[in-house]
Amino acid sequence: GRRGAPWAALLACGAALGVTAPATAQIRDEVRVYGFDTSKPPGSLMSVLRYNRKLQLVGATGTAGGGSLGQETAMSIDGQGRMWISYDPLYTTQLMRIDAGGTLLPSAWLSDNPIKVAIDVDGRAYAITRIGLTAPGPAYGVDANGNVLWSNSAGPSLYNYGYPQQLAVTAGGEVWIGDATIPEGAVKTVPLLVNVDKLDGHVLQTLALPASSVGAHAGICRLSSSPDGSLWSYVCAGSERLLTKTEGTQILMSFPVNGGYNISTYAMHVDAQDRPHIVSFWTDGLGSKVYRYNPATPQAPDATFQFGGTITGWEFGPSGEDAFAIIGPESAPLTRRLERLNLVTGAKSSIPLNPAWSSGALAYGDV
Repeated sequence: GRRGAPWAALLACGAALGVTAPATAQIRDEVRVYGFDTSKPPGSLMSVLRYNRKLQLVGATGTAGGGSLGQETAMSIDGQGRMWISYDPLYTTQLMRIDAGGTLLPSAWLSDNPIKVAIDVDGRAYAITRIGLTAPGPAYGVDANGNVLWSNSAGPSLYNYGYPQQLAVTAGGEVWIGDATIPEGAVKTVPLLVNVDKLDGHVLQTLALPASSVGAHAGICRLSSSPDGSLWSYVCAGSERLLTKTEGTQILMSFPVNGGYNISTYAMHVDAQDRPHIVSFWTDGLGSKVYRYNPATPQAPDATFQFGGTITGWEFGPSGEDAFAIIGPESAPLTRRLERLNLVTGAKSSIPLNPAWSSGALAYGDV
């Protein structure tokens, strides 16, 4: 809902229809960034930074526990603006929680290493985990206060080619896992979606996605929810890349795309008009573009957004009219920057993250 029309227009529409909007918290117009504080000794803990849409640093929260933060350290934000972070899955088993003002909250401690976290509209969090370096761990359900409600291995155990790494909660509140698995009697992987019950994690349904490349491993490399309750999957199949839409029981559409991974990121997001956005390949502008695909005309991108360097992570802003990205410039000085691009006017602005903050990153998820 926060990626559609401006709030004033939505309220005016509600008033005209005689609709009373429910009382909800106003999420700040901010983007969250990971970074090392270079004023501190080498090896110090990373911080979660909050920048407003003017690219002003609002606050920094130092992490606890000796882990690190990077693009793979997934983040999701609930309706109160609280950040849920799958904190350093290599070393810890916690979902780190930070409130909207940047204060550390008690972590949600799992029994396994978290890989991804996603939030439902009711404030509950869901996570997928791993055991060791390769084995799938249980899926978890956690309440809004960080208490573990359940864990269940049924869904993740259907993936036998490593552990699943994609997770999404649909607009209708369904919890979906995605990745690659090898069917019985086969030698190559196929893309598989698994819907687990949000009440206890048991498997409700499964759906294998099409991948036409013959003889190639195929899997789901990104998974994003759509405003209409369906799912978009970015399917990797050898040299072929597909965007596939499903509502869970059947394939609604599937078409090839010329992008989706630029060596630095797989980040894919879907806007309020149900249009997937993916990054360009490295061979196309050094991965500095975001392509928008319109399902009504999927033969080619219907818009291209040019950023100022190689995109190492990007996300829509809360209004839906802006996109934020961490970029690595194509020429010296090679200082990572936080860039904001207005998707309506094309206006851009950016700030350097170095020298104050090194190793700047935008997490997979919804920052």
